[in-house]
Amino acid sequence: MLVSGLQLWSLVSVGALLTLIIYLIVAQARVSAERQAGFREWAVHAGFTYSEGPVDPNTLLPFQALQPHDRGINAQYATNIATGHRGPVRITVFDLYQRSTHGGEDDIDHAVTTTDHSTIAVLHIPTLELPHFRCVIFGKAFTGHVEPHTIQLNPGCLLQATDPESLRRLFTPALLAVLEKLEGFTIVGDDSYILIEHAGKTALAGLDAFLQSATAIAGHLASP
Repeated sequence: MLVSGLQLWSLVSVGALLTLIIYLIVAQARVSAERQAGFREWAVHAGFTYSEGPVDPNTLLPFQALQPHDRGINAQYATNIATGHRGPVRITVFDLYQRSTHGGEDDIDHAVTTTDHSTIAVLHIPTLELPHFRCVIFGKAFTGHVEPHTIQLNPGCLLQATDPESLRRLFTPALLAVLEKLEGFTIVGDDSYILIEHAGKTALAGLDAFLQSATAIAGHLASP
């Protein structure tokens, strides 16, 4: 049976598409394997134990900082989990993947799905007793609407809490000087735990600097 030019073009197009899909899958697998190997090497060098994952990120936390609740998150997992100590402080560092769907409540065709990656450090300081708060660091002047229970600590830093004014004392000039050098960070405090999230996967070469920033922030919060 003869194959028409249109049918032949369709077959070639399908074959090219399948080849591209396979290439992208293989390329992504290679990138993931390289990050796993690099993260493992960094963890060992830092004196941490390493687990590949994936696991539910909330199993790594005693409080629900990463609960989907109203953020539209419908899938999330943690990979490349490094755990260790710096003195009495227990530290867990990991990569976080989240998939969120927004809009389209009445029309699924208009729903928008996004994926986000970040690197997180969770520090447990047994002697610490912090009220729950969230501090978002933009790295540039924030010009949007400031929500209730939120104050600006400096032009690029927002603090959210039940009573944020009462927590200003925690954010000393020395701590604010550290935060002014950062961009795309979120800090969550809850009792004896501090979570520090860096939006976007921290490059392997930047993990030491990320850990140094996390421990510096925790140190200032522990002794304001």
